[in-house]
Amino acid sequence: MNPELRRTLWLEVSLQRLWLIPAALLGTALLLHISNAAELVMSTLALAAFAAITVFWGARQAASSIVQEARDRTWEIQRMSALSPWTMTWGKLLGATAMPWYAGVICLSLYGNYYEPERASDGVAWILMAILTAITLHAFALLAALVSIHLDRRLRRRLNILVVLFLLTLLLPELADLAIPGMGSFNQIGGSVTWYGRYFDGMAFNVVLLATFAAWAGIGAYRMMCLELEVRTNPWVWFLFICFLAAVDSGFDVANAPERVGRWLSTAAVYACGLSYLAGFAFARDPVQYRRVVQACRERRYRRAIEESPLWISSAVFTLLLALAATLAGSDPTVSNERIDNLGATALALALMMIRDLSLLTYLSFRRVDGRAEVTTLIYIAMLNRLLPALFSLSGIGLFATLCKPAMFEQVPVAVGIAALHAALALVLLYLAYQKAMYGTNPSDARKS
Repeated sequence: MNPELRRTLWLEVSLQRLWLIPAALLGTALLLHISNAAELVMSTLALAAFAAITVFWGARQAASSIVQEARDRTWEIQRMSALSPWTMTWGKLLGATAMPWYAGVICLSLYGNYYEPERASDGVAWILMAILTAITLHAFALLAALVSIHLDRRLRRRLNILVVLFLLTLLLPELADLAIPGMGSFNQIGGSVTWYGRYFDGMAFNVVLLATFAAWAGIGAYRMMCLELEVRTNPWVWFLFICFLAAVDSGFDVANAPERVGRWLSTAAVYACGLSYLAGFAFARDPVQYRRVVQACRERRYRRAIEESPLWISSAVFTLLLALAATLAGSDPTVSNERIDNLGATALALALMMIRDLSLLTYLSFRRVDGRAEVTTLIYIAMLNRLLPALFSLSGIGLFATLCKPAMFEQVPVAVGIAALHAALALVLLYLAYQKAMYGTNPSDARKS
């Protein structure tokens, strides 16, 4: 038996919980049955109880299995154990959520018992979607907890990544407007869904899609566990996830096959750009890691360089390649280019701006040791994207406003040129900060190295 699963079950499962949970749930169901209201509300209440107990309490338990150990200072001991990342991942996922799933089985049994018999197939689909949603959120919670303790240990402070990313979406209006409306047909629970020119039952389609997202969430938790246990990995799974998101989103349009390639490239570039921001802000930035990448490249160990490379750099390079391909594919002039699947060269401008922002973030991380690089970067992005363009526009200095924030969709070639200039300046600053962080103020040290 998995040692981590056995340990977490020993901590979570108790005789009191084993009888108290069914007593509370079945007692409530009995009261509703006696009041003759069971047929009306039982199925809804049972599904709501599953969401509250299994989905949300289970997600909290999955995250706590890591966070609590970090607080108790026992996580470092586990990291030094002989358990593999996969053994550690599924052991914590199943063990920490054992009691929520125990309650969830009872809730789903009550839901199936009181669901309308003539709609039994829909009831099975709802049960499957509820289970897959719980699995997805549990794995995502474990992944988020691993990111949290990774940052806390490396930077010696707690960082709320969700707050930072929320603020970032407010400061990147073009990227947010493009990405948020994506997968618009995903919410078609009933009826049929048209995907790649074929019709699918809405329930079955969403069950399969949720199962795929649950698998991706589990893979993400496993890969983050690999990072925590210092097992080297490459970024191919990250690239495949970007391609998967673009493939799902692109399937809802009705374009012909040749047009669909360009639309897929445009969509993939947007998702890659957004996930690059996530990778940049979610992981620690250590100049020593960059030093290892440089050294591996000098020794022509390119596979090792890819494994050591920060995820945001690999993701940014992949985004840039997708954006260049989308630029070559072009955009449909008969349709607005303010669409996720019709960007053309605008995708290149967005990718270059992303490289500027993440290079600035890394530059500030190398310069500051107090752990406030993320907040400072958000301030700089707010100034460049919001404050300075508004001030220059009100002052009648349109040229300076355009230099700070070009019109991404109206003047695409100008936007690409200005974005390239911003990215180049940020990369120069990053290089200088790296040189100073690794070699001090004496340039000869860098040349000798």
